[in-house]
Amino acid sequence: MIRSAVLHFPPGCHSLVEIFIHKKTEQILPEGRTGIALDNATQVFQIDEPITHGEPIMVTAINHDSVYSHTVTAIIYIEKLPKAIKLHKQIEVI
Repeated sequence: MIRSAVLHFPPGCHSLVEIFIHKKTEQILPEGRTGIALDNATQVFQIDEPITHGEPIMVTAINHDSVYSHTVTAIIYIEKLPKAIKLHKQIEVI
């Protein structure tokens, strides 16, 4: 389960750097067509998206600043959920 993502944009990004997060080919953050673009901010985004072992997660950062490069950070929190257990029980009918 992808629980959340922490995105950090250092000072100077001026909302010119967009971040997108994909699971396989599905965009899971943000929901719209434009990416998340902030300046001098760190924000936590709740995702709660199911994922199976081996599914790729891709973070894409697009820099629209033609003058400066920027270094942004994306931290993805994944929780391993216990497997479902199938229980069999015999019931004696009287």
